[in-house]
Amino acid sequence: MDLRLPKGSQHLWLAQELSPSVPLKDPISTEAALKTHIVSFELDASALRLLSQLYHQMKHTSVFPVADIFHLAQGYPFLMHAALALSAAHDRSLSMAIQSGQGRTTSEMAHIFQCTTLLNRKLCHEISSADRDPIWATASFLSILSFLALDECDPSKAWPFKPSESDDMNWLRLGDTKWKLFQLTQPTRPDSIFCPMSDTYQKMRAYKSTSSIHSILPELQILCRLDECSQPETSPYFEAAEIITRLDKWRDFEVPFPEAMAFIIYTSTSFKSLLLMKDPVALVLLALWYSKTRVTSWDSFSGPAETSGTLDVAATNLEDVMSLEPDSFNLWSMPFPTLEAPQELDLSLVTKEDPASLPPWSVLLELVSNFFQKLYAHLPIIHKGRFMHALERDGIDGSSQALLYAICAISAKTHTDPNVRERRCHWYETAKRLVSESIAGKSKVIESLQAAVLIVQQSSEMMEFCTPWQLLGLAWRKAVLTGCARLDGKARVLPKDLGVLETDSWIEREECRRTLWTLFIFDRCLCTTDLPRAIDNRHIHVNFPMSEDEFQADHEPLDSDSIGFTVDVDNLCSRLQRQTLRRKRTVYQYLVAAHHLLGRVGEELYQPHFDYKEDRDKLQSFTSKLVKLRLTIPRHAIELSAADPRDFSLVVWLNAVMACNALLLHHRPLLEGETNERPGDHFENWPYCVAAAHNLANCLRDICRTSLDFANNTFLLPLVFVCARVLLIEKCVPLDPYCDPAYKSSVKDDLEILAFALRHFREALGKLGRKYYNGFIYFSRFNAEQCRAAKCGVLLDMLRPCDHWPDYSDEEEACIL
Repeated sequence: MDLRLPKGSQHLWLAQELSPSVPLKDPISTEAALKTHIVSFELDASALRLLSQLYHQMKHTSVFPVADIFHLAQGYPFLMHAALALSAAHDRSLSMAIQSGQGRTTSEMAHIFQCTTLLNRKLCHEISSADRDPIWATASFLSILSFLALDECDPSKAWPFKPSESDDMNWLRLGDTKWKLFQLTQPTRPDSIFCPMSDTYQKMRAYKSTSSIHSILPELQILCRLDECSQPETSPYFEAAEIITRLDKWRDFEVPFPEAMAFIIYTSTSFKSLLLMKDPVALVLLALWYSKTRVTSWDSFSGPAETSGTLDVAATNLEDVMSLEPDSFNLWSMPFPTLEAPQELDLSLVTKEDPASLPPWSVLLELVSNFFQKLYAHLPIIHKGRFMHALERDGIDGSSQALLYAICAISAKTHTDPNVRERRCHWYETAKRLVSESIAGKSKVIESLQAAVLIVQQSSEMMEFCTPWQLLGLAWRKAVLTGCARLDGKARVLPKDLGVLETDSWIEREECRRTLWTLFIFDRCLCTTDLPRAIDNRHIHVNFPMSEDEFQADHEPLDSDSIGFTVDVDNLCSRLQRQTLRRKRTVYQYLVAAHHLLGRVGEELYQPHFDYKEDRDKLQSFTSKLVKLRLTIPRHAIELSAADPRDFSLVVWLNAVMACNALLLHHRPLLEGETNERPGDHFENWPYCVAAAHNLANCLRDICRTSLDFANNTFLLPLVFVCARVLLIEKCVPLDPYCDPAYKSSVKDDLEILAFALRHFREALGKLGRKYYNGFIYFSRFNAEQCRAAKCGVLLDMLRPCDHWPDYSDEEEACIL
């Protein structure tokens, strides 16, 4: 870089490397700068002019201690970058009054980037008392810059008319971060340069809602659909409408600064989220506020019309601007640290969003909403009211990062924006890492387990079968070590450094129960393999989940009947029977019981020495338990016609699990000596397998009248597949070769229903859905001899060859003739 100054210039940034061999006259105080190299930079006449222009403008129209701020900038490079960025933005706003179409300049963006980078580095270290004023001054300048971040002069191409982006409404969201810095720096303390502004800051924080509908204009009550029962806690529009009503008493151009800023400071997070989602009512309120306060609040930076006169920049000397003793302050002899030369800065770093970072707030809320609407039914582990309230109150700090990333990863497939769907794998990889770290940590035990549940499902869907197997085991060990697995049993004394669960919240305790039972269900879903289970029944001392309506209520249920778990299936059925006559939404309880039976049956069948002939009595005993459990389940939990519509997908899942129990018990191998003429267990039990498959097909036929959300359930897929496999066999080699055409037609009709369901699984579950649909196509092309051989085997044999299923093209379809 050419370091020569224009003729007549007396000021130069020193070009040197920051090292012990080159002593500095006045060392730079910021720790971040000491860790960077110095890049030669010339403060030319243009930069001096812009700083002079900004100084005079702020001195005449701002309450900031301008001279003190510029004085501090000599020792704090992030503050100097902020001042240079603001001077460039100010000059741009002045020129916009003359020429249009001018967005943020390269110089402005470069200084913002350097400022925020250095400031972030500074905040990562211990803050000294001397650092507090420079940090607060920088935050104030960045806040002003957020108002001036306009890159589009055509209103039709600006927000809210343009497509949503991650940095929309940054000026509104910056208030929460700035308040945290306010608490950190305490600019109202006696020794602060901002102390004279204490009254202004106090007034800005003095707003308090009356919580009365009568404090809001009638027109705004109608617009916001407010009534006598409306409160700030129940309506996201309440505080915004109340603030606008208060502004109505002021004449235009006379609204005090604190009154105007109340809209930014005190409107709720939910209201700001509605703005980001371009909610019409929220947009009208924003327009009303801006029309009332735009001149008073920040027009001092928007053009020369409101200033006392035109600045004579040419006649202004920089030393005059500073108005400080020249002997004690020589800003221009200081080295100017930067991370890299501004003119060579890659601005894509400023605007490009990391695909692995959390999405913008509006998109995050949409993903959370999609989770509760489309996925919560089979993952009912989070209390919606508690979770949403925490997000509204604390933003992304309202939940663990692991859980937020897991929700984004699992919900991304349901989003309408392809760009959001493309980031799914990035969020998944980040979530996996964060879940592993959180399970190894000691804090947020429940949220760690909840995130693990979501990643177990997601990794299964992505066919990373090693991940769910290992993560499920780690999560269960975490539950045992922290006492979660004995939540309702006799507690053990555990070392505190294990991260023991300690909570008095009934919501968190119920979330813990549901999370553990969901892990249990996932573990027992592995019944279709002969791998050992991760969860030992003997360590479960957790009550069954309460009803869904009781769980999602805002208050603790007073008459909820707790059902303790027991390994004995008959005893468990007896305990569940008291729920049968009470029409509560308890489908999930019966799902847990059905999966418990599924696990018990699978454990028995996959014993190394199990023999279908010698152990016939054991099979009969489990069959009796299956019958007792089915009779225990109330109609509203097993029949769609009697179920709550919100439970439809769970009812289908419960039918599928009960069908799989029947298949495990009744799909028996052909033993030596059995024939059609001399039928044995194989021939006698096969009709029960066919009946179970027919029943599931009928259930799917009914639910498809209203919804296809059942296809989002990863662990329902193999259950549907095995039933389809049974009907494929029955269609090809029926038990009665001379059955009437009506029976053959019914088998074909139900097989088509299962085939359609598997197609939807293929679309909803990606790789896993495609894998099982390929298997269905593969088996649909079996000839009679192959089907007869499969029929003579056992259920596990249907899934063991899955690694060898061909990968068919999307145009290939199953052969059902």
